[in-house]
Amino acid sequence: MLIEIQDMFKTYKMGDNVVNALNGVSLTVDYGEFVAIMGHSGSGKSTMLNILGCLDTPTSGSYLLDGRQVSGMNRNELATIRNQKLGFVFQNFNLLPRTSAVENVELPAMYGNKIKSSERRDRAIELLTKVGLGERLWHTPAQMSGGQQQRVAIARALMNKPAVILADEPTGNLDSKASVEIVEFLASLNDDGITVVMVTHEDDIAAHAKRVVVMSDGKVVSERSNAK
Repeated sequence: MLIEIQDMFKTYKMGDNVVNALNGVSLTVDYGEFVAIMGHSGSGKSTMLNILGCLDTPTSGSYLLDGRQVSGMNRNELATIRNQKLGFVFQNFNLLPRTSAVENVELPAMYGNKIKSSERRDRAIELLTKVGLGERLWHTPAQMSGGQQQRVAIARALMNKPAVILADEPTGNLDSKASVEIVEFLASLNDDGITVVMVTHEDDIAAHAKRVVVMSDGKVVSERSNAK
């Protein structure tokens, strides 16, 4: 099993009030799955993704990622796990604005040792070509559409050969045509064997996943499989 979460809580104190953003969540994701996590604002889905991405830590509970116990790791250990195991795709793309597509994609490899420095440029070009941007290698984000920027972000997420791609509302800032193209591309990556976990509030986007997990009030309230 790639991801195993057991009885996870995430508690915030807001003045005298205690808010359980996650309230005893258990979830598994197997290798090669494409899982969409859905729920209304405040349901806990973004908190869940942040913990899956080692960007936040749970108050209690267990998180195993690719066989390693993540719960209780310190900041440096979490940073190492993020770099080695995880690829991120964000709603706002999070690209460096004055930097070319190639240089943006190379960035994760500069903080790890999975890709040799001599191979970094070639891999970045290969990935950008794979996402359909072979003619935009040296363009900056300002010279690209939103859909093209998100493709750069996907190429960057793939740079360090992660165990899983975590996508946080990846179509949230895109028009309907670009949204379909991006989620179909994520689905094609999954068809190639890459595990994808995606947060979305859109049913038509979630329909591309193989499994849909619905959260409410910090809990998983339902799951369903999508027929393919």
